Amino acid sequence: MLTISALHGSGTVDSGTNVAIFGAIATAIGALMVGLLNYRGQNRIVVTTRFGQATAQLGEQNPDVRVGAIYALEQIMKTSRPERRAIIELLASYVLAHAPYPTDKPIRDGQPPPGVPDGERPLRGWARDVQAAMSVLGRRPRTTIREFLRGAGSGGLRGAYAAAAVNVSGADLRGGDLTRADLARTQMYQCKLQRAVLFEANLSKANLANSVLDKADLKQAYLHSTNLVGASLREADLRRADLHGADLRNARLEGALLSDARNLAKADLSGATGDPKTRWPAGFDPQGHGVKPSAPRQASSESQATGDGSPSTPSYRA
Repeated sequence: MLTISALHGSGTVDSGTNVAIFGAIATAIGALMVGLLNYRGQNRIVVTTRFGQATAQLGEQNPDVRVGAIYALEQIMKTSRPERRAIIELLASYVLAHAPYPTDKPIRDGQPPPGVPDGERPLRGWARDVQAAMSVLGRRPRTTIREFLRGAGSGGLRGAYAAAAVNVSGADLRGGDLTRADLARTQMYQCKLQRAVLFEANLSKANLANSVLDKADLKQAYLHSTNLVGASLREADLRRADLHGADLRNARLEGALLSDARNLAKADLSGATGDPKTRWPAGFDPQGHGVKPSAPRQASSESQATGDGSPSTPSYRA
């Protein structure tokens, strides 16, 4: 016969078993948490060490070491969010420090090809490290909504935008290859970008005011609300570029290829200048959108068309 004491004893055994099980679970969870914290701590040490080593290598004389350091920073930026903003700012600063065209000193990474003017050599031909840094910045991870709001909370919206954008204003990036680069909101005020390749690049809301983009390849570039006030785009290729909301006031468009540009009628062209070599979309009225004929550089060469010594007025062609 089953007695009360037996039931009581049985209950005691079950309670002890449960306590033991819960104790084992708590111990396992505690061990897991300790292990996780140790892993995170060790991982932070590894990341910090790699960051310090890569930063130090940016000052090496060997260009291969500098390029390797830049790509190492890219890998850290992809895997560790806490370092992301610092790496973006570091690479932007590196570009500003190394991008001025070295016209007054020997080329760092080799001699120019025969017959190629100094200002028209590819960026990777005279500064591979700068090209690498711009390539990394052009494919940097995008700022998340949480990161953006965190920046807004600490420094207002201006601080949030600063955290999300890149500032390389004034850099000399002539001949740079920025194909499909994501440079939205980038500060590139007064940059030198002659013959730069910006094919399918995203320059939405970027600041390129007073920059020089003569002969640049901007085919199919996304220029939505891009600031191009006072920019020089002589002989630039803008075919299939999206210029919706682009600010091209006082821009120089002599010889520019705009024949297939999209949404050109929705751009601000007030005060921009063009010449007979500028190619406009079929049916587009440049003068009706505020474009002016460019002033002749030399009256003597322009007066040949009139024969009376007065400068001729360039006409527009679509």
